[in-house]
Order: sequence, then structure tokens, then C-alpha cells
Amino acid sequence: MSTSNKDRAIKFLELASGGHVEEAYSQFVSQTFIHHNAWCDAGRQTLKQGMMDAAAACPHQTIRIHQVLEEGDRVMTHSLVKPSPEHQGIVVVHILRFSEGMIVELWDVVMVVPEHRAGDVDGLF
Repeated sequence: MSTSNKDRAIKFLELASGGHVEEAYSQFVSQTFIHHNAWCDAGRQTLKQGMMDAAAACPHQTIRIHQVLEEGDRVMTHSLVKPSPEHQGIVVVHILRFSEGMIVELWDVVMVVPEHRAGDVDGLF
């Protein structure tokens, strides 16, 4: 049975968010990986270390993936990341590009969920 890039993206995010960063990277991230994010330095190792630091600082972090879309070599996820159970959460959109079953490029868009939301009739998901 073949695994889709959608399945790979979900598994990568679940492993990395659950503190299994080394396993997530060895299974799913290409050595030529590119990360597009204005808040951290470029490179595979920089993001990997950031994820490892976050896992150590937030051992009870969870991710709930609400939507996943796959088109061609790209997968987009729309998720709620909670660093701790009491945290309001962080909405994250990940866009992952795959080549030969490995993540070669990643974009992430982040919005911290405010404690008090005005006019949030429709919700974030």
C-alpha cells in the first residue's frame, strides 16, 4: 500500500509536535530542505533544533489538524497547536512541498489565538 504525501505530512507534523523530532526528520525531511519563515534562520538544521527546543520546553504540546489539502506535490494543513493544555493555542497553516516522498520545502503561517476574540462568530476552524 502506498503512502500519500498527505499521510506523510500528517505523520511528520504529529511526530514533530509530539516531541519525536529526530524521527520526524529522518523519515520525512530531505537533506536539501528549505524553510520559508521570517522568524528563524534558513536551513534544515535550524528548524530541527527549534523544534527540539520547543519539544523540551513544551513536553505536553499537542497538534490537532483540522483540514488537509493535497494538490500535486504540495500539501496544506490548517491546525491548532497547543503548547500546553491551558494555552489558548496557535493556529498554523503549513504548506509542504514533496519530492520523492520527502519534504523539500516548507512554509508556515502562524496566528496566536487571542484570549478575548471580538466578533468571532464563525470561529477559527
